[in-house]
Amino acid sequence: MKITLKHIALFIFAFTPVLVCGQDNSFFPYQMGDVLVYQVLDFDSNYLNDVQLSITEDSIGEDGKRYLSSFLFEQQYSIDSLGNIHSSNYYGVENSRIFDSRAEVNEPWILAKRDTGSFELAIKREVLAIEKFGIQDTLVLVEYYSAPDSLDTSGLPRSEVQWSTKFGLLETFDAEGGNRNSLKGAVLGEVIYGDTTVYTPPPPWEIQKDYFPYKDGDILIYSIQDSLGNSLLDSKFTLAMDSVDNNGSIWYSLDSKGSASFASQFIVDTLRNVYGTSWWNENKEPWKIYNAYNAQSRPWVVFKSDGIFELGMVLGIEIRSVFGRNFGTDRLYDVFTINYYSANDSTTQAFDDYQGEFRSYAEWSKEFGIFHKYDFDTGLTYDLKGGVLNGFAFGDTVAVITSDEIESQIPYSFKLHQNYPNPFNPSTTIQFELIKPTYVSLNVYTIHGQLVHRLISNQYYNEGTHSTKLNVLKQGGAWASGLYFYELKTDFESQIKPMTLIK
Repeated sequence: MKITLKHIALFIFAFTPVLVCGQDNSFFPYQMGDVLVYQVLDFDSNYLNDVQLSITEDSIGEDGKRYLSSFLFEQQYSIDSLGNIHSSNYYGVENSRIFDSRAEVNEPWILAKRDTGSFELAIKREVLAIEKFGIQDTLVLVEYYSAPDSLDTSGLPRSEVQWSTKFGLLETFDAEGGNRNSLKGAVLGEVIYGDTTVYTPPPPWEIQKDYFPYKDGDILIYSIQDSLGNSLLDSKFTLAMDSVDNNGSIWYSLDSKGSASFASQFIVDTLRNVYGTSWWNENKEPWKIYNAYNAQSRPWVVFKSDGIFELGMVLGIEIRSVFGRNFGTDRLYDVFTINYYSANDSTTQAFDDYQGEFRSYAEWSKEFGIFHKYDFDTGLTYDLKGGVLNGFAFGDTVAVITSDEIESQIPYSFKLHQNYPNPFNPSTTIQFELIKPTYVSLNVYTIHGQLVHRLISNQYYNEGTHSTKLNVLKQGGAWASGLYFYELKTDFESQIKPMTLIK
């Protein structure tokens, strides 16, 4: 490319330092009172929380450097007259120069030399023109690593930082299994950029309430193996809400077909604790099989009889994909693994001088409830293979029970039903029938053909009857009264029907 005076002028303008108190702070443009809000992700990019940082110190030290503090990793930062940025402690390196304003791309500089002879180095990997919060900016990607000599341009990665002339620290990443911090908003010189709201997820004992997603009419199908690994008939049960007792607890019965299910009733109290009957050894009394507020590794009393405590304890809270569905960055915890065992007191932990007997083991998922259970006395293993929860079909919904029942579940034709109620306000249910498995999309349009909402977006459904609900209050936007059309598309056919919203 031919270099012109215009290119040179643009290059000079992009890298002209901004002087505050005689200091070049091109890549650290902060002052007292500025606020930065970062989104914090773990090493696997799962959302953890937001963190707000305020500049609480802005002063000139005796060494002539400008000092700023209250920042990421509890470091104090300083910036010298050349625009070099220093940290009080970065990866165990005290008073290190973490940004060199004069270093060229792929030209490493030394943070420190270890007693072992190895070097802690930093290097500019890229210089890019970017747009951040609608403003043109310049980004420099700096990588920090260890190497056997001071000229090595690649080594063991420690971390990396994205530096911006307008916003300073845009992103930090710990390459050794730590977190990623990404700037989501800032208040610089009383000017607001991006999103400065701070969101912190609720504590685990609040999140734990979400692990019983069942509703009246939901269907769950489990494959079952005996202690020798032989496959038995599937167990299919349908939940029916029987009653609400005087304490406000909701009682569900389990209409079971095929092999025996692992429970005959569920009871959910007002605190979202879950009880089950016939959870173990055909017990008729409700056992507290899920404690919505218990911390990991702290047992709770499931049931007590004749001086023997039946206990439950959360072994782990994991992030895991169930039926290929993850929960995005708004949910940290996905899967509970719980052991049920007997003990002579209410505090015995399952693996600390354990003296009792194991009863069962279960895994719970936010979206699918109990998806795995193992009974120690019978050796039976239950694995959720499919079902219908709140109108959402997942997995394999064809239970291997009797051929007559399977045939009765499969519709004879593809059909999109009229929504009910119709007219509606604010919600309505749409039902459809599939004669074979297919990918399904269900969209809502105005009378002018404008797409206003995607109810189902290319999801896989098995054959059978399915339903979904539209609630205009939950969708946002301005839903005016009038005529709309909803269209069901599959791999083999599509249908359209009208519906009317009246406000």
